[in-house]
Amino acid sequence: MRVTGRVGDLIIRGGQNVNPVDVEQVLLACPGVADAAVVGRAHDVLGEVPVAFVVPGPDGVDLARLRAACRERLSAFKVPDEIRLSESLPRTSSGKVQRAVLTRQLTEALAAERENASAGLRARLLALPAPERRRAVLNLVMVELRGDGRPTRSRTRPSPIWGQLLQGVLLRDRLGAVTGLELPATLVSTARRRTRWPSSARLAVRRLDPGGARGQARHTC
Repeated sequence: MRVTGRVGDLIIRGGQNVNPVDVEQVLLACPGVADAAVVGRAHDVLGEVPVAFVVPGPDGVDLARLRAACRERLSAFKVPDEIRLSESLPRTSSGKVQRAVLTRQLTEALAAERENASAGLRARLLALPAPERRRAVLNLVMVELRGDGRPTRSRTRPSPIWGQLLQGVLLRDRLGAVTGLELPATLVSTARRRTRWPSSARLAVRRLDPGGARGQARHTC
């Protein structure tokens, strides 16, 4: 095994080591990418997940193609949880990426985005007639659920248990991102039992229903 970069930069995702350099090399080889850096984001289930920052070139960059390239060329556990566009990357005078600065910026941005997502969604739901609110939230959840079944082409296929766990975690994270809710890690424990996934929808509905006292009481954002 050959390790490049600093050992302290390794991202440990669910017990699997992710070298940021491996992911950065794939991103830098894609058209339209002028610069790229990968850092770890703290995660309550997996410990850490990789997040990529990409500086687009003059003609811009296609994020869908970047995600596809990562799924094609990287093992599943190395694929970035998200890819964020950035005007520039913080570097030292010697040109090294300041990963600690990126991590701090990421934490601040996520907090603001979660608050905005929660407030925005609740405002949209309040504008709907009460009977349509639950249907709107269910539709949102089902869109994310359908997106969880995309095939992953990687050189090293994940084991069934790892693949199911990762899909469950990603679904929970996507629901949290679009709703602004702090969804519990217990949702992930049912990843291998697909018949239980509707519980995610029920939980989101209960917490987001602006017209119900239960929804208001359980909303934490």
